[in-house]
Amino acid sequence: MRIYGASKIWHSNLWRGVRSQGFDITGRWIDIEGDSESPAIYQGREITRSDIWDYCLEDVTAADAVIIYCGADDEEQRGVIMEAGHAIGQGKPVYCINTCKTFSPCAVSDVAFTHHRLWNWVGNGLSFYDGFIKAYWMASTDKGNGISRAWHYG
Repeated sequence: MRIYGASKIWHSNLWRGVRSQGFDITGRWIDIEGDSESPAIYQGREITRSDIWDYCLEDVTAADAVIIYCGADDEEQRGVIMEAGHAIGQGKPVYCINTCKTFSPCAVSDVAFTHHRLWNWVGNGLSFYDGFIKAYWMASTDKGNGISRAWHYG
């Protein structure tokens, strides 16, 4: 099963870690060097932010499912929303480990996209590894049927 891992860039080492254990992780972004204030380098050459987004969307398309990791309650996952929408638009399930500011209802949004039938909550307060294993199991056993929403909105 091919998984696209989505999170803040500072969690890229976690995705590389599970990939090194043999999981098929798409997402070239985890191998890009640099940050928002320095040039982006991939496989020894400088690339543009547009190149990064082309890679991300190609890699979501190549995956069977998307697993999102929220590392802290106050994280804002702006790019992840685009990646999740791209997956759902292709009929692919999305599994979200933990929650964060972006995926929590507030005065201006009920985060309606998290109610889509292909959006699945994995759990809250999970370590990356525990959440990844649970999400991978859900994806590989086709448990992404929306039932897992209960912990967050039930």
